[in-house]
Amino acid sequence: MKVHNNWAVLVSQTGSEVISIAKELGYLPGLLITNRLFNISSDNIKFLSNHGVIVKTIHDRHIPADYLMPDLLDKELITLHGFLRIV
Repeated sequence: MKVHNNWAVLVSQTGSEVISIAKELGYLPGLLITNRLFNISSDNIKFLSNHGVIVKTIHDRHIPADYLMPDLLDKELITLHGFLRIV
């Protein structure tokens, strides 16, 4: 499966939706950012890591935009999956 480095996903739940979408599309996001790594199944983390997806964990409940910007500025597609209380 190919990794699309211009696609970033923000996840706060299990990550299963991202895996399902990736399998359907035939490619994975280049970057996954989560504030709840413990919610994502170890199988999903292993699958993503084995395919070269960068997994970044944020340990703060409130994520400042300036913290995320360096990772997201060059992305063409940014999707949110189960990312509760975004705004």
